[in-house]
Amino acid sequence: MRELINSDPLFIDHRENLQVAITKIVSSYNDCFLATNENNVVGIVTCHDLLRSISSLGLERALQQDVSKVMSAPVEFASYPHLSREISRMSCDFSIKHFPVIRGKVEPFIKNIIGIVSSTNIGVNALAKKALDF
Repeated sequence: MRELINSDPLFIDHRENLQVAITKIVSSYNDCFLATNENNVVGIVTCHDLLRSISSLGLERALQQDVSKVMSAPVEFASYPHLSREISRMSCDFSIKHFPVIRGKVEPFIKNIIGIVSSTNIGVNALAKKALDF
């Protein structure tokens, strides 16, 4: 499971505008980023969130928006020792796909984030393993 975690997550201050955020997300090859306030993770923004904002507001207006206007909050965290079980439960309960992973049951500070994992990556990995066993 550890190999499915993006261990180089992107952190962007929630007050940055989307133009700055999009520039950073494109250059980092990530499909989402964690919005921060000081040392705390306060939201998550996916490429889908960015596209939805651009689609509804138009490019120029969307690029001037703060990250805080498009981020999903509060963030649901998965703890590393129980990753599979927690992600399966949270995917169903909250209909979310991206999960910041923290070390055990600790505060959601930037320093405690191991990485980000998506339920899609876990599902594809599980299907690939089944296909190889077939």
